[in-house]
Amino acid sequence: MAFQFNQQYSKRLNYSPNGTDVFRLPAANLYASFDALLVAKVNILTTASSNLPDYQIFNLIDNISLMQDVKNAVWSLSGQALALMFTNDLRFGGVAAAGNKTIPGTVANAVSGQHYLHCPFYPQNAPNPGEFAVDTRYHTYDLVIKWKDATAASSLFGTIGSSVTVTANTDIYLDIQLNKLGLIPNPQTGAPDILTNIKPLVVGIQEQRIGITQANSKFDIALPKFDSYRKVLLYTTDQANTDQELGVNSVISGDVMLMNSQNQTFNDVLVTMLSQRTSQTWGQGANINAGLYDFDFLAFGSVMDVLVTNTVNDMFLRLNVTPGTNAYVRPIMITQETQ
Repeated sequence: MAFQFNQQYSKRLNYSPNGTDVFRLPAANLYASFDALLVAKVNILTTASSNLPDYQIFNLIDNISLMQDVKNAVWSLSGQALALMFTNDLRFGGVAAAGNKTIPGTVANAVSGQHYLHCPFYPQNAPNPGEFAVDTRYHTYDLVIKWKDATAASSLFGTIGSSVTVTANTDIYLDIQLNKLGLIPNPQTGAPDILTNIKPLVVGIQEQRIGITQANSKFDIALPKFDSYRKVLLYTTDQANTDQELGVNSVISGDVMLMNSQNQTFNDVLVTMLSQRTSQTWGQGANINAGLYDFDFLAFGSVMDVLVTNTVNDMFLRLNVTPGTNAYVRPIMITQETQ
């Protein structure tokens, strides 16, 4: 396979409180990824606000979905989880964009912040990203953005001192750039690229959010059937006395096990070691976001290595969980999907 990279600035989506924006990807193309720059400007009135949630700027997005043919959700996750996954480019040393900036809670008008993400349509652990792309030759694809209310507690700040206001909806916007793939004929034979008549795979991302209300040494999370799993990201969060949701390492302990309904154990890893391994593979070291555990099921990342769940191979994760003030386990299922 041979590709030419055609980057195209595509769309600006302006904020509307609790509103929804839909952006349809142009037809008859292959897309490797999209870039997203979210910019926000607000006024902090009278009394300072405080307690920033994780990934504050992208926390303005309640949900982002990638919908195939309007009804099939290939992606469905919170803005916070999107930023958790794609703030750092894992293929290039795990670095974040230089201009990322949170909004301070000090009293002032027109205070601004921004956050940049590079969001691939291939799995982050794929050795050959060219096997994956969003293919709009055969399906329609829509990016659907559901906004939060920027003036409400739990969006930009957990605690709002007096009030946060937005002068104009255009002061908050999401710029989207699509990264299109141009197919190049074989340079030696002149034959068309193999993807000219073949559909690539696409990565699937599905986030759940499960409240932890009591201690449980056998807390099970089922992997939905009839999917091809590459890994699960576990993101554990808590809200400590405010609406500020932060990643914490105190929700799960002991082992994390991947099992089936016949009580066969496929993986049994210590949470402490899983956390350390995640900090290495994400290139973050001591700066890794608290509460993030990358539980990889694949041997070497090939599309042939995936774990397929069905009525015979009924899989689940087993955790040892402890409640906090308002704790959650947020599994993010990473699959590979046909088109």
